[in-house]
Amino acid sequence: MTGTLKKPQGDTATRRPRVMPDVTKAIASDIFSGRYPAGSSLPTENELGVEYSVSRTVIREALKVLAAKGLVLSRPRVGTIVCNEDDWNIIDPQVLAWHAPHALDDKLFDAILETRRAIEPLVAELAATRATLQEIADLEATWRGMAGAGEDLAAFSRSDIAFHQIVYAASHN
Repeated sequence: MTGTLKKPQGDTATRRPRVMPDVTKAIASDIFSGRYPAGSSLPTENELGVEYSVSRTVIREALKVLAAKGLVLSRPRVGTIVCNEDDWNIIDPQVLAWHAPHALDDKLFDAILETRRAIEPLVAELAATRATLQEIADLEATWRGMAGAGEDLAAFSRSDIAFHQIVYAASHN
């Protein structure tokens, strides 16, 4: 089974993706899970079409999306090859969402922290000079949520995410 989509197993009828975004997500999930490791070839468009019960046009469009996000590279007479992780556009919102079930690796975590260290000082500076009174109040409320979370990691994370969203919005950039 890949992600939340079920694939055929024997004679058992299962739900399969019917539209291009679902197929794109399913193929991406197969890449992230290691079913198709870097450097390997994906099945042909015809084989993928049969696997997902969709047309070659749907597969072709899904592969174009994946190529635009750096996950695969399609070449005539060679086929579609899975790219190295370093080529993936991991900060793309869709790629990050697709990768989420597999995202708890140190390399991705370090990359996110590096990006935050580079961007957040400027964002905080802009927010400090541009935030509205409501945004300042909202920041204080989320800060209190983090401080009051104690050992509740889920509560802390919700407040932390909200805090950062408000800081970014308060930068008005």
